[in-house]
Amino acid sequence: MSAGSPMALRSTLAMCLSLWTSIAGVSGSAFGNECAATPDDLWLDRQNDLRSEALSHFAWGFFLQLDPERQSGQFLREYQKALELLPESKEVLDHLLRSLASSGQVERLVEYLRPVSQRHPESELLTLVLSEALVESGRLEEGVSVLEAALKARGGQSAQLVRALSILYWRAERYEAVERLLNRALRRRPLRRTFIVQHAAALYCYSMWRLPEEKLGKAVRKVPWRSRALAHARLAAARIDQAEQASDIDSLVQLLGDAEAWTDVAALLRQVLPDARFASVKRTLFYGESLLKTGQRKEGMEILDEVAAQAGLPPAAYAQVGQLYMQADELEKAVSVYNRLLTLVPDSPPLKLTMGYLYLRQGRPEKTLEVVERSRAKTEEQYWLVSRAHYQLNDYAAASQALLKAEAAAQKAGNTEFLGVEFLLYYAGLCEEMGLLDQAISKARQALALAPASAEVNNFLGYILADHGLALAEAEELISKAVQDEPENVAYLDSLAWVRYRQGDYARARSAILKAVRLSGSHPDPVILEHAGDICAAVGLNELAARYWWEALNSQSKNASTIRGKLEGTGVNNDPDGL
Repeated sequence: MSAGSPMALRSTLAMCLSLWTSIAGVSGSAFGNECAATPDDLWLDRQNDLRSEALSHFAWGFFLQLDPERQSGQFLREYQKALELLPESKEVLDHLLRSLASSGQVERLVEYLRPVSQRHPESELLTLVLSEALVESGRLEEGVSVLEAALKARGGQSAQLVRALSILYWRAERYEAVERLLNRALRRRPLRRTFIVQHAAALYCYSMWRLPEEKLGKAVRKVPWRSRALAHARLAAARIDQAEQASDIDSLVQLLGDAEAWTDVAALLRQVLPDARFASVKRTLFYGESLLKTGQRKEGMEILDEVAAQAGLPPAAYAQVGQLYMQADELEKAVSVYNRLLTLVPDSPPLKLTMGYLYLRQGRPEKTLEVVERSRAKTEEQYWLVSRAHYQLNDYAAASQALLKAEAAAQKAGNTEFLGVEFLLYYAGLCEEMGLLDQAISKARQALALAPASAEVNNFLGYILADHGLALAEAEELISKAVQDEPENVAYLDSLAWVRYRQGDYARARSAILKAVRLSGSHPDPVILEHAGDICAAVGLNELAARYWWEALNSQSKNASTIRGKLEGTGVNNDPDGL
């Protein structure tokens, strides 16, 4: 027996134990009553004997690994022997993994784990790691087989193995196998009550719900995957105290959010965030968003404000806070957060684009131009922003020049998506403002060809035609389609009233415009108010017409001079509100 062998090491440990026992026996009185009495029988039971022997192999392997002169790979065999004795030891397995996985030796990891796993098919830990290593080395089906054998050895009673196997079945596109596996597991009461199995079932149904239609047959597509995913997600959420991984929380939150079950998201995060394992800025912000989505604006804003007040947030957190402020229409707070972010990433084109759009929403086009000018290379999106800013400043010539540059940049980059419906509608509106009616109608028709079912596009083209007294029958047909899709959209109702007014159908025009005014609430658009006045005047309701025109003037109508001329024509020149 060599001096460095495991048996020699065990002997040394035994000698140390004996020496300590002797010392304790001789000088026990010095320790008072705190020193335990020496047991009569020092023989180890079977389990502790295994642990002792495993520790010997582990310690010897660790010693060999640290000795640069003896790096022959023998330490891996010692770790393997320790694992054979204690197959559920996370510490031993961790050392073996670190030794091989860190150097990319996945094949050797499989070599050392497979024989141990075969001798201990009941070991969840070994099976899961071996299966993952096989998949990593490109042997998916072998990984599946290992999991199937282990699950069978355990009589199907392993939530961890069920989840791991369902994932591999999914990766192999064996969707029916996933369904059978989960159904079997859910029929077993102990498994049905676990977070892991309900979470696995939720993610499977969610994935089927989100899977492209061409991946599924028609019969499978008709399965109510969304409702099934939501049902299992709620059952998993009810067992969230069993969750151990933050990634499980995140996937469940994403599923519930995509299903727009925001009340469930809020309840789930309210429960887990006090747990230090799951507390994070990202999840806190998601909690704030869920509160906003469920109408709890005060509580949601308090959370956003608390996060925004923190110093040293990562850029992604600032971006998320700013986005949520924008969604909540808290534009000043969004500007403040994005300006802080700009100090961290001053050369970020996406951030400058976001700030440019934000300033446009605030009605500060000059700030938009200032932000975009800081960008060196101009893209189609930046030129688009410049055009929109000049449009707000009523500089239509500059807006047109920037728009042409945006179009050229998009064509050069092959960005056909950019040149879609939104671009064409804005182009048409700009042409109309510049008096280029034929071009405006042409661009609107191009948009209609791209999106013939779009209510917005149908209304847009119909209104241009109606406003200029062109093709009124076609205009009414287009606008009627839009109103049919969105019967309470005040802009579409205004267009319908206007085309009927142009056709001389004043009674039906009045019905539509009064509905538009009623649905507009306390602050109707000045264009709708002016149209209401015109239509009422056409049927002889001059007092009512004058009131609508005065309201349009007081709402800062761009057509003020024309409206004043109409008021003079009625002889009703007094502002009914005394303004």
